[in-house]
Order: sequence, then structure tokens, then C-alpha cells
Amino acid sequence: MSDFQRQLNKTANQLIQKANKRQRRSQIKINYNVAILSIYGWQIAIPVVLGIFIGCLLDKYHPTNFSWSFNLIIVGFVIGFINATIWLKKSYQLQKGKKND
Repeated sequence: MSDFQRQLNKTANQLIQKANKRQRRSQIKINYNVAILSIYGWQIAIPVVLGIFIGCLLDKYHPTNFSWSFNLIIVGFVIGFINATIWLKKSYQLQKGKKND
């Protein structure tokens, strides 16, 4: 085997290894993003479901001119969104800090 062929094989192997690493990194990034979105979704969904539950109980035992359920759904959504946004900012800052190290 000539020097040119050895160099060509070496370069091809390096390119294949780089492509494999890039593919693994992109798969990890996709999994990370899916995890972030699911956590973000749950942080909004749980306060909304609690608002529905508490609102139904209040509508049943303390009826008023307005709907407790509707109002507590909105409050739950706002609380969940604020909580998820704070969590997302902290997660982003941690991720950014790891990249700088």
C-alpha cells in the first residue's frame, strides 16, 4: 500500500469518526430538547389541573356569581408559566455556564 493510500484511508477514517460523533451529539441534543419540553409542559399542566380540581370543589361547596374553575384555571396557567419560565432560565444559565468552563 502506498503512502497516498494510507493517508487517504487515515483521512477517511477520521471523517467517519467525526461524522459519528456529530450524529451522537445531535441525538443527545434532540433527547435533551424533548426532555426540556416535557418538563416545561408538566410545569404548566400541574398547576392548571390543580386549579380545575380546586375550582370544581369551590363551585360545588361555595357557589358564587362567577366560576371558580375558570378563574383558577387561568391562575394555574399563569403560575405554571411563571414557574416554567424561571426554571427554563436557570437551566439555560447552567447550560451556558458548562459551555464556558
